[in-house]
Amino acid sequence: MRRGAGLLAAIAALCWGLTGCAGGGAPPPSSVRPTVALRAFVVVDADFTRRFGDLRGPGRTAVNNWLWETERQMQTQVPVSLKLAGLGSWTLPAGALDGQRIFAKYVPQAWPTGTRANCLIALTGRKAVYWSGVSQWPRLFVKAQAAEPVNAKTVAMLCHEISHWFGAVDIVDAGFPERSVMNYKDARFGMVGGRVTWDQANRRRMLKAMATWGAR
Repeated sequence: MRRGAGLLAAIAALCWGLTGCAGGGAPPPSSVRPTVALRAFVVVDADFTRRFGDLRGPGRTAVNNWLWETERQMQTQVPVSLKLAGLGSWTLPAGALDGQRIFAKYVPQAWPTGTRANCLIALTGRKAVYWSGVSQWPRLFVKAQAAEPVNAKTVAMLCHEISHWFGAVDIVDAGFPERSVMNYKDARFGMVGGRVTWDQANRRRMLKAMATWGAR
């Protein structure tokens, strides 16, 4: 889970961006062979389409880019793939700003039958939401970040919340000796040389969960 204000402060120095889209750009390291396949049905709200465009055009491109870059970043350290299994919409009532309440009350509980999805990602473009991400398998909620660079910060949020699916835990420690995307207080939000990184303990937790993940 992420507090919006804390997130923006934590990643103020984050400066990398997205290049390319699904199937383009640099491939993930060949040493990492995905053992967990995430097939996400992604839903977006009206605030998202107002900011990023229609799902038949720019909005879909934004989602594809984010998923591709999230997969690319995660595959530098853990064996997971992330593909778009479907795209739809969801309704976020006016005035809903608490991310935890949004996740509990408004994020869809399931995806349409007939898709090959095994998880759901709900995105909102509502800038005023003050808890930026919540996740509990097989669902996840993330706010498209308001501060620049929007794409990079949103991808970092997706990496953080997906990590919770595999047992990663939050860290709140400005003096923590390792860079980690799981640390609220990391001055660069776990970035090392343009890559999202995880602390060793959380990476071990994730690898252990992935090793016995099986078909879900």
